Amino acid sequence: HLLNARTRHEFIYSDRELGSYPIDVELLVDRPPNENGDQGAYGAIKVDLSKNKIRRIPENIGANDSMEVLNLSSNLIASIDAAIGMCSRLTDLDLSRNELSGLPSTLILLTNLTLLKIPENKTISKFPDEFFERVLKLTLLDAEDNRLSEVPPEIKNLTQLTHLDLGRNALSSAEGLRDCRMLETLILYENALVAFPEGGMCLPLLRQLWLNGNKLTALPSLALLPSLEQLHAADNHISSLQALEGLAPATLTTLDLSFNHLETLASLLPLASVGFSLQRLQANDNPVASLPPYRPLL
Repeated sequence: HLLNARTRHEFIYSDRELGSYPIDVELLVDRPPNENGDQGAYGAIKVDLSKNKIRRIPENIGANDSMEVLNLSSNLIASIDAAIGMCSRLTDLDLSRNELSGLPSTLILLTNLTLLKIPENKTISKFPDEFFERVLKLTLLDAEDNRLSEVPPEIKNLTQLTHLDLGRNALSSAEGLRDCRMLETLILYENALVAFPEGGMCLPLLRQLWLNGNKLTALPSLALLPSLEQLHAADNHISSLQALEGLAPATLTTLDLSFNHLETLASLLPLASVGFSLQRLQANDNPVASLPPYRPLL
């Protein structure tokens, strides 16, 4: 591990029963002269301490000013010192599967972040103030399985964001996502959504939309989703497929409507609009599925 740290500028110490963040990780790396002939910066570029038993990230985290990738996933971390904001070169930060109840306010100083993963912390309820006004290079944001109750409208400032996972939270509205125009994957399953913004969401590049396990009574308007390939809407309260009538994108290949409230054969007629492109259709466990003509119709 020390040899790799010194020669590759990486410190990989995963799944080793480590109980605390190593002191002086930043000193493990050689300091070759920079272009001015001075000694270069301390620190490993990549640090992977995943799958250990670390409970807190101390102040010395800020001493590694060369770090670009930090993986602290699958630990027991409940607190992160504000000094993490000094790691200004970080592009990839993984805090998945820990015990964080909040994020340090200094996270907004990590303006080079492109990947942020905080899923399965269970109790994170919000992002730091100004986060979506300062950390603007994100392409992937994974905050699945937390307690987020709203999507700040400032998220539209993330003009490079292509993958957003907010599944298993407490969202009752998707209003803030209306103009995230670069999104290709949007995951909102197992929230408390009852409807989508009036007028729909303009997401021209969106290919996957996951809405399973909400309280939707109708599908969102598909008119502004021309690239959609997969729509997962199982386990909702959907009783109407009107959104499909003449508006479904020709790219749609997967549609999951199982475990909803579709009751009549007439309610399935809008499926004719997507019949030519669909490769996978699931409508099982709706009331209509018990009617004799149901299977031949599909």
